[in-house]
Amino acid sequence: MDKKQIFEDLESYRKDMAELDALRQMRDQITLVKSPVLFKEGSGKHVSDPTVKAVNKIMAIEEQIERKECKLIKKTERIARWTAECDDGFIAKMAGLHYLQGYSWNKVCMKVYGYANPHTCRKAVMRYFGKEK
Repeated sequence: MDKKQIFEDLESYRKDMAELDALRQMRDQITLVKSPVLFKEGSGKHVSDPTVKAVNKIMAIEEQIERKECKLIKKTERIARWTAECDDGFIAKMAGLHYLQGYSWNKVCMKVYGYANPHTCRKAVMRYFGKEK
């Protein structure tokens, strides 16, 4: 499995999740307002229905959410496959805790090694992916 692709997936995972949450929150905050469609006779002007606008906006956001979810599912599957096939269980564990579960490097080190030194875990993961010497 390509380490570069996995590292990019890990790095972008939390950002993608935050974007997905923001889209869901936007969708949930749109309120539907019932109002009649008003026409001004003779002028040719049309006052649009706010409910239709809101529904169209919700549908557009739903499409974005669906695309983002599909992208995240594929990314999660690649990460899960890498985790299962990783030749270093400690690296897989540390990367999962930090990138997927949002632990700080300090907390990752405490959980894996039993002491708090953020540099130990971060350096080990970065070296594994060839990002640091």
